[in-house]
Amino acid sequence: MLSYCLQVADSLEKGTEHEDEYMISEKELLVNRFISVPKDMGAFNCGAFVAGIVRGVLDNAGFPAVVTAHFVPIEGQQRPRTTILIKFAGEVIQREARLG
Repeated sequence: MLSYCLQVADSLEKGTEHEDEYMISEKELLVNRFISVPKDMGAFNCGAFVAGIVRGVLDNAGFPAVVTAHFVPIEGQQRPRTTILIKFAGEVIQREARLG
């Protein structure tokens, strides 16, 4: 059971347009597999729960960021992947540049 919960993401990428953005992508995010979303809630992404956990971990580690979850269509696939977008606060980028 524990190994099932410790899932590795499909990818971690640094944004190409913004140096303060990173993306964690997962084709079958665990919470999206096991939680049913009512049709009237549209494209609600349960990955928002995971984004909140990521934000909490980063914030408590001294890396404040805005973290959001998004569905991204995959060509040839019925289900989209979930991308957790991490946009670090300016102070984090400045600190990391100083520490170089």
